[in-house]
Amino acid sequence: MGGTVEWRFDDGLLLHDLRAEGVFDSGIRSEETFRFTFTTPGDVTYRCSIHPTMSGTVHVG
Repeated sequence: MGGTVEWRFDDGLLLHDLRAEGVFDSGIRSEETFRFTFTTPGDVTYRCSIHPTMSGTVHVG
């Protein structure tokens, strides 16, 4: 159950962040990575607060 996910910010120094309400907040980043270890099963929806149309869901089993 659970696991670690890594996101890579590597699209030409554009600023992004990842936020999942009450779960994680990567802070604003550019050419870096962000890792988060999920320990609770369920679906976690996240988005970039700078680019609200950039979003995704992690399914934790």
